[in-house]
Amino acid sequence: MSDPRLDLVNAARQVYDSGLVNGRAGNLSLRLPEGRYLISPSGGCLGRLTAAEPVVIDEEGQALEGGIASTEYRVHLAIYAARPDVAAIVHTHSTYATVLAYLGRPILNVNPETAEVLGPVGAAAEQPHGTDALAAAVVGALNSSAAVLLERHGALTVGADMPAAVERAQYLEQAALMTYLINLAGGA
Repeated sequence: MSDPRLDLVNAARQVYDSGLVNGRAGNLSLRLPEGRYLISPSGGCLGRLTAAEPVVIDEEGQALEGGIASTEYRVHLAIYAARPDVAAIVHTHSTYATVLAYLGRPILNVNPETAEVLGPVGAAAEQPHGTDALAAAVVGALNSSAAVLLERHGALTVGADMPAAVERAQYLEQAALMTYLINLAGGA
């Protein structure tokens, strides 16, 4: 059985090394047993995250172990409450997905893998970060999908485990890059 803290740290480094986040941007979480969740800390760099830093929170967002949870913990908790099939969440500020979210442009179905891995990509209207309003907008836009763009904010993917959520974040950025280039070339 794997250690959830190491799973989250390894995923955080993978997301950082893939260029999907920079600096203190982005956050990840995992569903734990008994109504608990492991989430990246507020203000930390995902590329330098250590196993001691992730925070265990309860269903109300109260820290049970560790320091201060990511300011986006409300989004994570709302998704877990609405989607029992989700065990992992990756929120990035990846360049092309964020550009498309900023512009209000949808992700195009650029290849078979996009449809297979991501399915339809929702779009959440802009809301102040770290708020219940943002959590509600994300849950509504995500619906039963695996990915959502957050207007003027970034992107978010979910999965039955962390590798699936990370893979979807990578596919989402690739599809966003292709969508951007297709739009730039006048093809959409």
